[in-house]
Amino acid sequence: MSLPPADRRAFLKTLMAGGGAAAGGMFPSIARALAIPANRRTGTVMDVEHVVILTQENRAFDHYFGAMPGVRGFGDRFAIPVPDLGERRGATVFVQPSEHAGPPDWIAPFHLDTKRDFRLMRPLGTPHGFPDSQAAWDNGRMGGWPKAKHDHAMAYFTREDIPFQYALAESFTLCDAYHCALHLSTNPNRLYVWTGTHDPQARGHGPAIDNGYDGLEDPRGHGGYAWTTYPERLQAAGISFQIYQQMEDNFSDNPLIGFRRYRDARTATSGPDAD
Repeated sequence: MSLPPADRRAFLKTLMAGGGAAAGGMFPSIARALAIPANRRTGTVMDVEHVVILTQENRAFDHYFGAMPGVRGFGDRFAIPVPDLGERRGATVFVQPSEHAGPPDWIAPFHLDTKRDFRLMRPLGTPHGFPDSQAAWDNGRMGGWPKAKHDHAMAYFTREDIPFQYALAESFTLCDAYHCALHLSTNPNRLYVWTGTHDPQARGHGPAIDNGYDGLEDPRGHGGYAWTTYPERLQAAGISFQIYQQMEDNFSDNPLIGFRRYRDARTATSGPDAD
């Protein structure tokens, strides 16, 4: 069933009121958000007043939502095929060789049952540097993730583990088949969020292929990246913006700190940078 946006919103609000959706009883904040009348004046993108961008990391789409009905997750009918190898015949990338020499020889997506062991809510991170990421990608073959990223790269959560994320996905819009910009580490991908590029043609002291310049150090001696960021474009267009961060627990993951313009502003006492 496909509903127009206004009817879909009313339908979801009805479910919330009747307790028919998990979000209604468990997450009143989602129900309150749905209860706010849609700001529909022109029916175009001009009705948007605020855009909020929240970036998480080290969590793939399938890791969160691969088991969700209706998405292009583990039920993908067009998953990439892999060559026959030993006992593996007619398989897809959802069956991959284990990182270990012995059993289990093959790894398929497996559930991290946090109800049984809550420590699984935060499994060890996978490697995410240049060599391992390129090996996992393997020019698009995608057939060696456990060997490059460890076996738990095939692990996933279900609704029982992350009910709030599932409630958000079911109440609003979920973009499936959504992946990182680069098979690289944190900072290059966050640069895509903030600037749309990692400067592959080296016009502004890139390309960024590691986590350098995610702090105030200057490992390459050029003083910081020099290409234009989104906040600068917003400022030039007269559009206001606000960046929220908690420096004490930020993991140095606001990559604007790696740009010369912002570094200069940090120490400026007068002029436009100080403003």
